[in-house]
Amino acid sequence: PERQVEAVVRHLVVLSYGKQLRKRLPPSTMRTHGKDEELLKLLRRCANLVAGNWVLKSELAGYEGYEAFARDLLLMLLSHKNGILTGDEMNKWAQAVNSKGNLSQKVLDEIARAVCVRSANDGSMRLRVPPDDDFRAKFPKIVTEFETWWERHRTEQLTRLAGRNSALTHRGGSAQAAAAAAALRQRSKLVGDIRECLAQGAMTMAELRRHVQKRHTTTVVTEEEIQQILSQNDMEVVKVRDLYVSGRTGNESNDRLRSVMHGIFRARDAVTSQDILDEFESIHGHPCKVSSYVLRNFLRELADRTEGDTWVLKGLLGQGSAP
Repeated sequence: PERQVEAVVRHLVVLSYGKQLRKRLPPSTMRTHGKDEELLKLLRRCANLVAGNWVLKSELAGYEGYEAFARDLLLMLLSHKNGILTGDEMNKWAQAVNSKGNLSQKVLDEIARAVCVRSANDGSMRLRVPPDDDFRAKFPKIVTEFETWWERHRTEQLTRLAGRNSALTHRGGSAQAAAAAAALRQRSKLVGDIRECLAQGAMTMAELRRHVQKRHTTTVVTEEEIQQILSQNDMEVVKVRDLYVSGRTGNESNDRLRSVMHGIFRARDAVTSQDILDEFESIHGHPCKVSSYVLRNFLRELADRTEGDTWVLKGLLGQGSAP
């Protein structure tokens, strides 16, 4: 669920909790983690509240140093102005940032376009999703909390902006730093795309590259790039033979069961639900308490169902290797 929430946020960047996030999560996730308290807890880890909507955190969007500072300053202003900034206010933002950081107009435009759309009528910049008054009415405590947080963050940001000798300012004017930041943003997008693809189910490297490539129409995504990302510990991706699948879910009971299932499929082409439950009890010394419904959802992630309760590892049905 944690990865699924983050994948949706990474994909949309700006989203409404009720109108978008809850509707995009799989039914199985909504059944097991669909309570507002649980989803909002996961959402806070990857996004901040702006005008009743949730916006991907700058570090997860691939920004660091002075670029992250510039983006946070923009989000702070959008939060303060209910998601709308006039042309003059946008110019003041750019001038305030460039008075210290010397960021190019191209970078500033990229930061703004990722979270805003420009009005054809008056040139104002508006948050990509209109202010969510329903969320603000339903969760006033969270709104108040973030209003306080943004005001505190605003003070901290303005203090940093006043520091003329900031190390971030020096880095922001460097062409080398700009290129490194662009590469970091590209990697961050790849990370989000890979996680979102794997949230749909296990994939081979070739399948994963094809799915990711569809999201990158102007650049070529290679298997080597994907492999480098998959090999990093923070991705927590598990390999079961030729398939890559999301690893930890954040739920200890579910993760123990999935680990047992992955182990069985590494040795066998086909299994039944009872095979997995028996193996779980053999390893852990007690019966598995996860529901059969949840178990079937985990199996669908990695295998195809054949006759009765027999599940065959994805990709093997057409090869004739499974019974």
